[in-house]
Amino acid sequence: MLEIAFQYDGTSEGQWVQCENPAYIHKDIEKIPYFLVLGDPDNENFKGYSVLCPKHHKIEEVAEIQRNRVVSTEGCVLEGLIAMEGYPTEGSTHLWSFFEVSRYHCSFSKGVLIPFRWRIFQSNASGSINIACDAAEIHHRKFLETGKFKYWHSFSINADIGKRKQHITRVMKNSVEPSTTWMEETQIKIPEIVVETAMEALRESTRLATGIKPSVLSKIKGHKRLTAYIERPFDINIVFLKTFLCEFIGNNFDEIFPYDCMDNYRIICRLLDIHPPKSLRKAYTFNPYAIIWYMLFQQWGVKDINLMQKFLYLEQSVADIPLELFYYDKDAGHMELDCRRFRHSDRTDWQAMEHICIWMLRQKGEKKFLQWLYKISTEELQQWQWDIVRSFYQYEEHISEELKRILLRDGLTQYVHDQMSWEVTAYSKNLKDVHISYEPHILAYECKINGYEFRLVHDTRTLRHVGLTMQNCVATYREEVISHRSVIVVVWHKDRHAACIEIQREKNIVQALGAKNQRLHGEVLAICRYWAEHNNLTIDTDHLDLHEGSPQEMKLYDLEEVSVETIPYQKSVEEMNAAELLSLDEADIRPNYYRCLGIRLLRESRYNVAAPPWMHFQDERSYLMYVFPQGQRIYDAAFDGNMEAQRTLGMMYFRGKAFFKNMEKAMGWLSKAAQSGDENAKWELEKLEKYAHDDMTEKDLKILWGMYRIRNMMQEGEYMAEAL
Repeated sequence: MLEIAFQYDGTSEGQWVQCENPAYIHKDIEKIPYFLVLGDPDNENFKGYSVLCPKHHKIEEVAEIQRNRVVSTEGCVLEGLIAMEGYPTEGSTHLWSFFEVSRYHCSFSKGVLIPFRWRIFQSNASGSINIACDAAEIHHRKFLETGKFKYWHSFSINADIGKRKQHITRVMKNSVEPSTTWMEETQIKIPEIVVETAMEALRESTRLATGIKPSVLSKIKGHKRLTAYIERPFDINIVFLKTFLCEFIGNNFDEIFPYDCMDNYRIICRLLDIHPPKSLRKAYTFNPYAIIWYMLFQQWGVKDINLMQKFLYLEQSVADIPLELFYYDKDAGHMELDCRRFRHSDRTDWQAMEHICIWMLRQKGEKKFLQWLYKISTEELQQWQWDIVRSFYQYEEHISEELKRILLRDGLTQYVHDQMSWEVTAYSKNLKDVHISYEPHILAYECKINGYEFRLVHDTRTLRHVGLTMQNCVATYREEVISHRSVIVVVWHKDRHAACIEIQREKNIVQALGAKNQRLHGEVLAICRYWAEHNNLTIDTDHLDLHEGSPQEMKLYDLEEVSVETIPYQKSVEEMNAAELLSLDEADIRPNYYRCLGIRLLRESRYNVAAPPWMHFQDERSYLMYVFPQGQRIYDAAFDGNMEAQRTLGMMYFRGKAFFKNMEKAMGWLSKAAQSGDENAKWELEKLEKYAHDDMTEKDLKILWGMYRIRNMMQEGEYMAEAL
């Protein structure tokens, strides 16, 4: 007869060990002394742990914990079965255990289940085996007030090798609630010592029943290992591939994979019509999902079997998606995801993940891609990392090449998420780059100190560039900077960004950090402090505190002779008049130049010029130069393929102010700009095509033009500007 009980060992490692006290094996759990220790997982050596003392009916700090024994700081000695539980976080509706062996969230009780004892019972070597767990249902507030548990639960698995059956039950004491399935509702994890002890007994039962004692090398843990053994003791791995092979086996699992078959691997290869290397057979012995990894790599075109090897022993997930949820679509010839059981409940999540994986593979090559894939397959992805994957899948063609290069280099990082969110938002809302003007006292913040340049951000495009190069989320400050709720100052040194400073209320520094939001050190820290005091700014953060023991910082900060040079302000194209724009050297032409030039020129145009009806022109450029020669720079750039100039010329045709309106020409030039990748031109073209299709009148055109003008003023902050 086999009868063993396991208890928590009372150490900080949280191990389960075999009970030594016979009473703890046989007695009803409610008749055994028991107590719960509450601990802070951030503390070591039980510092800050507490226990509810049944003698004094209050929480006491723990001085010492041993197996079956806890001593409080007030001298109370408590003996019995111990369980441990971590403190709940503020606002949580349930408790999470400190130790992995008792991380249980009870979905049906609105409380937490904490196991106090595990038991294994077998009446004889060939009989059924019963694995049971005694767990208390704890409601945190009630427990602290009364020291009592709400219910005791007894969970059990009854396995019989001879009958090839198993039965899983739950019995709730002190309650009229009926028994329900254990594994699906409680998520209680069986300690490995319990699993291994039970497995050894099951293997011995198999030997007595069949004359063969199977070897079980599979890496699959927990109750799945036990239940799979009951179904197929000579190859438990095949049980885990039922879903993957569902389209091949249907309801004929027992026919295709006989109970006593010891070489299911060969059958699998025949079904899938594959001829894998010998290393896959070895990997399958330890991990049934090695087959899935191999088929996935075949699907993606990964060829180097040596690079695959470490994946063949991963049994959890591919890029955070459980391997057990995949099936092979034999008609399509590739793997699919059973979305009914996927926690995201959305097939597009797998499509998005596969899309970014294939892109990474093509861009990085097999070796570097598989290094990246291994990393994200051995950790749980955060929600913001999934946001990157989804956004890339949906908006890849609109994401900048610069951001794609950073994604390839650094992977699914927080700053990649911030930059991608900004770019996706800018595209989906059709946001334009906005020029930012400052009052003279704010412009005075721009200066040069000992080779360090302090420069304001003068347009939203710069915000994005700074965010990419410094790997921070400053691009998301767009609205704050446009509305002047925040002022961003970028510190340059030797042609690179050295620091990023945020000022609020025009004089309060609330952030001052380096690349990747690292704290500043050394010379740049001292220079930034000097700059802040030079401009009479208040420092509302510790980011600019000097570090004790840093002579370089103290010496520079105390230096009396510091060179401060004023940086002359250069007008942006948005602030220039027509004459200034026309006089600008071609080498100095910046984005938004042609649009601004068109606005200024049309503002000065009082009437349309028409060519005489008898006059013929060699080409369109000749016509434009005759009727409105001031726009030559725009024409030259448009005919040379500049998409901003093409969009500007299209809108000039649509406006019909410098020369007569021509809707065909307007849509032609907007189409050229859109085909070159100009998203703004694409938006304008869609509107014009819609109205053209609806046979809009002259009045409709004026309304459309008014909407276009208001939209520009609202998006760009040019509330008093004359729109193109």
